[in-house]
Amino acid sequence: MLLALSAVHRNALVTALTRSGWPVIGVRGFDEALRRLGESGARGALVDLRDEGKAGLVAVRALSGRTRVLAIVPGRDLKWITDAIDAGATQ
Repeated sequence: MLLALSAVHRNALVTALTRSGWPVIGVRGFDEALRRLGESGARGALVDLRDEGKAGLVAVRALSGRTRVLAIVPGRDLKWITDAIDAGATQ
């Protein structure tokens, strides 16, 4: 089970992940992500930073203390990649 957090692209991410064979829970908000992660037993989280800004990095930091976190960053901006890793993203 994978938790996907995206305020803007949640439905598209859930569709793509489901088609790839992943069981997924899609959420739009940080509080919902924390609650659903605990309830679902998800083994990882995907956080979409493209439209989240610094709030997305806060989510990465909080979720990384509970599970592995993959981050989708805007474009190929090295700053976002390093910020996501510094916040706890593993990939």
